[in-house]
Amino acid sequence: MKHYDRARRGIGPYAPLVRRRLPGPDHLARQVLGPGWSIREQTIRAKPNRCEVSDGRTDRLMIWGKPANFRALIWAGINAEVDHEPTPLLVVVSRQGQRLSDGEITRHALLAKQAGLEVRHTTVRDTPTTGAD
Repeated sequence: MKHYDRARRGIGPYAPLVRRRLPGPDHLARQVLGPGWSIREQTIRAKPNRCEVSDGRTDRLMIWGKPANFRALIWAGINAEVDHEPTPLLVVVSRQGQRLSDGEITRHALLAKQAGLEVRHTTVRDTPTTGAD
């Protein structure tokens, strides 16, 4: 079960076995940053999920996860800064129908600001996979 969440996002060895997926990192990057952004496949890592994204001019380290994992996103962002990785962007991903309160969103923004990090919130929905996956 520990691999299920990553597999639903198309990451890891069990990804081909999942029947309903959440958008993967490439879709997430375009949804949050815009259509000109894409991921560098070889940079995908887990715990928390992260990868480098680029629009051809700017590189970022997109770190994403559920609201319950915000602490891990902050910590990964701080470590990315210390390790001189591309500028981190924290992306809090909620599933459709699971809305965060305004207070939670404000708290995330204040915590990220305190750490010198940028945070964005987005909502995704799962989609069925085809038999060809």
